Amino acid sequence: MICRALLLVMLSVIAEVQESRAERVVIANMDVTNPSPFIRRSESLFIPFTRLGLDPMYKGPITWHVVDGSEVVPTEVVDTDGDGKTDSVVFIGDYAAKQVRHLSVLSDDGLKLPKTKKQTQAEISIKEGGHWNGNHYDDGHFENVKHVKPPPQHTGSSTFIRYEGPGIESDKVAYRVYLDQRNGFDIFGKKISDMVLQNIGVDDRESYESDAPWGLDIFKVGDSLGAGGFGYWNGKQVEQVANTESREATIVANGDLYSAFDMHYNHWKVADGVYDVSAMISMSAGSRLAHNVVQIRAESKRAIPPIAIGVVKHPNTKLIESDPGSTLEWAYAASWGKQSRIAPEEYLGIGVLFHRLKGIKQTEDGSSYVSVMDASKGALDYYFFAAWDKEPGGIKSESEFKTFLDQEVERLSAPLQVMIARPHEKQIHNNKVNSN
Repeated sequence: MICRALLLVMLSVIAEVQESRAERVVIANMDVTNPSPFIRRSESLFIPFTRLGLDPMYKGPITWHVVDGSEVVPTEVVDTDGDGKTDSVVFIGDYAAKQVRHLSVLSDDGLKLPKTKKQTQAEISIKEGGHWNGNHYDDGHFENVKHVKPPPQHTGSSTFIRYEGPGIESDKVAYRVYLDQRNGFDIFGKKISDMVLQNIGVDDRESYESDAPWGLDIFKVGDSLGAGGFGYWNGKQVEQVANTESREATIVANGDLYSAFDMHYNHWKVADGVYDVSAMISMSAGSRLAHNVVQIRAESKRAIPPIAIGVVKHPNTKLIESDPGSTLEWAYAASWGKQSRIAPEEYLGIGVLFHRLKGIKQTEDGSSYVSVMDASKGALDYYFFAAWDKEPGGIKSESEFKTFLDQEVERLSAPLQVMIARPHEKQIHNNKVNSN
């Protein structure tokens, strides 16, 4: 009787092992090639679900993994267009010059995602439990929220929103956008790679303009485009996104590898027209770049006017531009110099990256270096960035900054090449493999 029971147990174990082995299925094989003659570090790669045969409607836990040999690669599912539905897989990796990496996507319940350090963050925090006193919010405490639409009495000095608007960061740098008529794009310089936004401005009496172990507010925006803002170019100067009926912000993603928020400007009155504008700003781990996708809709049949993007024109800085003879798809306009607001000997580089063919002209007004862009089709896609010489492994010289700029243009113009093979054209539905 004991022998028979033992035999049944052994058969059960064997069956479970065989079933477990049967559950490992190769969903796709990927060859990822770095076309550049330099190392690409912390390169983010977004692969749409549809290319991998994954079901974008599935909401349960991940039971498939990206594998490099025997190593499981940290991976996230993300919503890249801000429609509230996940649509892609993102993972971060290093690629040697001209390297081809062979990766697989496996469905295997036995594999576990490795623990990852949080390397991006997006947040917005407002006061609750207090009360409005004219344009100022008195008392209360800060709470993180997913969405906020400030009331009409809100201004930049209301202390209603922690550090004045939504924030976003990677392990390299942090940014914030003022959720008021200034629409300023500002920088928090970081001395550490940890996430820091959650600790900034938690007490009204705290001054993030003072030096702290994590870093500080290193930048002065004034009435300029700041560190990559946008507005209307009237032919002589930038007009900020100021005259709006309302504005609001929504956190789209707050992941370890990818984070994003959306700004919406309702009924922006400018250039004798009225426009609804949204700006979705995202960051990936390991990068200084913030991606800004701007959508503009006219409330009548008016044409979309030229849009200005750019950075503040501080004293003691110089404009650095892409080679005008380049045939690369992307270009840059940036400034470098002693423009940190903290110490006279600190260097800071800031700039924007944009589609070369969308650029109308490079100019300036009294406060900004301005790249005038063609937004006639109602969309504008660009990146903004900052590089502070005090950040870990920071850029220390103008020549290093120029190398960084040229390599970022190369990355965007010649992205990683991805070849995907799906064995037997099998599809994933509800994270289980099914044949077509």
